[in-house]
Amino acid sequence: MRRLNDLCYCSPAYGGYGLMNLGMQIPESFILFVGPRSCGRHSAISSLQNNNKSRNGYLFITEEEIALGTVEDEIYKAVERILATKKSRPKAFIILFSCVIFLTGMDEKSIINELSRKYQDIVFQICLMNPISIGTNHAPVTMMYSRMGEMFDCSGKQENYLNFIGNNVPVDRSCEIYEILNNLGVTKVNHAADMKTFDEFRSMGQARWNLIIKPEGLRTAKELHPRMDYRFTMTCYRLEDIRMQYEEIFSMLGKRCDLSTYEEKTKSSIKHASETLKGKTIALGSSASYRVFGLARMLVENGFEITDIFNSSDIYQDVPSFDSTDFNWIKENHPEIKIHSVCNTQMINGIGKCCSVDIAVGFNAAYFSNTECIVEIVNDEGLFGYRGTEMIMERMEEAAANPRNLKRLMDDYGLVV
Repeated sequence: MRRLNDLCYCSPAYGGYGLMNLGMQIPESFILFVGPRSCGRHSAISSLQNNNKSRNGYLFITEEEIALGTVEDEIYKAVERILATKKSRPKAFIILFSCVIFLTGMDEKSIINELSRKYQDIVFQICLMNPISIGTNHAPVTMMYSRMGEMFDCSGKQENYLNFIGNNVPVDRSCEIYEILNNLGVTKVNHAADMKTFDEFRSMGQARWNLIIKPEGLRTAKELHPRMDYRFTMTCYRLEDIRMQYEEIFSMLGKRCDLSTYEEKTKSSIKHASETLKGKTIALGSSASYRVFGLARMLVENGFEITDIFNSSDIYQDVPSFDSTDFNWIKENHPEIKIHSVCNTQMINGIGKCCSVDIAVGFNAAYFSNTECIVEIVNDEGLFGYRGTEMIMERMEEAAANPRNLKRLMDDYGLVV
């Protein structure tokens, strides 16, 4: 575990989805960010980039207000002012506390009770942004999903619905998972981003199963268990791992189906990309995948030339357990592959010159290497199962044929640093 006093470099290619963007997935909602001015800058810029300005606001708190204990009063005034300006009142109102407010020991329940009493047609929820909890079971994104799960309506009859929880972006609709789930009796697949109304969002509580493909959703699944059964199986790219992934899903549903057709199609996709990109050097970045070493292993095993891996954690101390087996395999079988820790402060001197490769997979790999052939993937977004591996292959071929500007790609995505 990294020591709290370690200094880390945070490049512009590091950012992820952001709590404000995640909260915006709740339809018909408004988010009020409460904290010092400096804490709101990045999320405010992100909101502008993602056209969410009308759905969130900022209450900047001073040291004096914290010392005098008047923060609660300022929150009540801000909510009243915001609602007074809305032609259509939000169905849900999220108050997001920064770590400074959280550390004051504020009574969350009393705030929710007071606001719920005054505005009975609105569901209020408090979420916490406490960066010092990163790496624990109450890290900011983990807690955001937990608080979102608390807003589900679990009082009704359960249906054969399945929720994806923890992945910021829905799995791409071309993925075989939808066809497989339908064939196995799942009548509806839910993701918060697909819900059109707040009532639809709350109806996710009627599901019978939760599928967790990112660790941030695991706490929520455990809190909703035993009402909803769940499986935690992260996006992976090796065919052997994908088979094991589906075995987990089959065990949850109590049914199974044949996967050979999907697997053969993916084998053809891998072979085509391997032949097309033969001789081209590739750098991988952890901004592309949670399991960057698993992705590297799959590519190496299929003849791709991986020269560099840019990892967001300390090379030996902080490789997550779900990627450690493949990390060790890479170190043992391919020691020629250079592994860089992008959080190392010395990396600021390596921007654009750590390596020279033909293709970079992920923004941070492109940022530190010298290429414009960039595979635009962030945290496995939209990728799952056999189709996820195929999409990696297709995007690598496309990137090799179509150089693009990294800064423009990052701006278009709206990275939150």
